[in-house]
Amino acid sequence: MDGLELCRTLKTDPRTSHIPIILLTARSGNIHEVNGLKTGAETYITKPFSINSLQLNIYNLLTLQANMRRKFSQQITLQPTNILIESADEEFLNKIMGYIEANFNNEDFSVNTLAAEVGMSTPILYKKIKALTDLTVNNFIKSVRLKRAAQLLKQDVYTVYEVAYMVGFSDSKYFSKEFAKQFGQTPQSTV
Repeated sequence: MDGLELCRTLKTDPRTSHIPIILLTARSGNIHEVNGLKTGAETYITKPFSINSLQLNIYNLLTLQANMRRKFSQQITLQPTNILIESADEEFLNKIMGYIEANFNNEDFSVNTLAAEVGMSTPILYKKIKALTDLTVNNFIKSVRLKRAAQLLKQDVYTVYEVAYMVGFSDSKYFSKEFAKQFGQTPQSTV
């Protein structure tokens, strides 16, 4: 398998699509660069290359990835149902959000269940969610549930206990504690 095939394979696999790829190659010319970038590589660098240039590319990619993590984390924490699909990673997160939202009232919904739903092993799902959102899968699920709880509490139709149960918390004290931790106020003060 050559570098372009490997890059294409990594970028089309949901388990590895979030990993930035830099192609370092002796093949110069616009056609080769275009083909390399079409495979999904973030950067295409031809030999000979400057170490400073490579280091700056790596720094920029890591900065971009950190910014994306913050963006995804804020969108998921603040607006779980309003994510626009802009990339494979956002499409993946949208799919995950759909599974979580469909299982709000399922107390038995777990990380293992979610991993099975998306066709990944649990460790791969942990790595992918952590890389995209800087949250563990458990915290990611909890954040989505708590945000939905805040939306429901603002409607002032259900009691705190009912909302806790509706979003998958069987223990209302634990729900209140986690709600306060995420939003800085108790669920009762949200109503």
